[in-house]
Amino acid sequence: MYEPTVSIITVCLNSEKTIERTIKSVINQSYVNIEYIVIDGGSIDNTKDIIKKYEAYISYFISEKDQGIYDAINKGIDAATGDIIGIINSDDWYMEDAVETIVDCSREKEAEVYFGDFFFHEDGKNNVHNVNPPFKQLWHNMVMGHPAVFVIRKVYECFGKFDLSYRIAADFNFLNQLYYAGVSFVHIAKPIVFFSMGGISTTRVKLCEEETIKIRLHNIRKKIFIDILKEYLVDNRNIYIFGIGSWGIYIVEIIKDIVNIAGLIDNKQEKWNDSYLGYTISPPGSIKYTNACVFITAVNCEKEIEIQLLQMGIESKNIIKLSECLGRYEELIALECMNYYEWDITKCSRI
Repeated sequence: MYEPTVSIITVCLNSEKTIERTIKSVINQSYVNIEYIVIDGGSIDNTKDIIKKYEAYISYFISEKDQGIYDAINKGIDAATGDIIGIINSDDWYMEDAVETIVDCSREKEAEVYFGDFFFHEDGKNNVHNVNPPFKQLWHNMVMGHPAVFVIRKVYECFGKFDLSYRIAADFNFLNQLYYAGVSFVHIAKPIVFFSMGGISTTRVKLCEEETIKIRLHNIRKKIFIDILKEYLVDNRNIYIFGIGSWGIYIVEIIKDIVNIAGLIDNKQEKWNDSYLGYTISPPGSIKYTNACVFITAVNCEKEIEIQLLQMGIESKNIIKLSECLGRYEELIALECMNYYEWDITKCSRI
């Protein structure tokens, strides 16, 4: 029978009041093939002493200052060797069969993210939160409890770890990106974890809301922009990016995985031979394929570059202009925000 190693990561800082309950919930799991990783941010209370009581059950432990909770989680992900990775905070705790439930599901349904329901724990009371069908609203809000989410390790290898520019909502950002990328999620309609109210995301509500808004807008903008670009870009064709300024760099980042970029082109000699994401910036004369698509991303010089390309023998039907994409983009993103968010997309604040 398939017996994957499940890496469980707990991050903590001055958690002497709750850490023992969390640790016991991990080491007393009904599933035994668990690699337990504990990352402490340099606690000055009794947290480390409590952790040492259970060192025989802990595969990896460090205690050092970090840049915050997501930096600590990233350290745990780096240390993890398991096939599946779960993250449990130091004030939350698992149901006894939580990991077994995830593994059983992975045996039946192949996916990249597994997630269960969870109990909100507040003032000694437990209220169950059912994720399905609100999961469909993940594009808008963090509808699942992060401790109830288990991710296949290769997903982190493919998409990277948590973005440290977010202090509170980096988990929402990560899962939101997976959602838009079409990663497969499987929901388990069963509570598997107790989620304590009063953590950083619930006590710092204003910052959490601000970060959530920023994430929503960034990811929906990116998705809409990619969808529009796909209408202009031709699959299985060499595509040159002409104009490596801020827009050019952004375009390279978001299309490099969906088309074949033949090269980066710029008229400014001082940029030649510089490289970006493994591509070398070259002069216009380096365009080898006259039937290739050329994407002009230098909006301010668009007309001049178009004339230049026509004189080089590039047919007008093979020239893509960023201004045309942006016109459709602005129209669609404004409509999207008006319909769903009611946010000012330029100021990222309520209208």
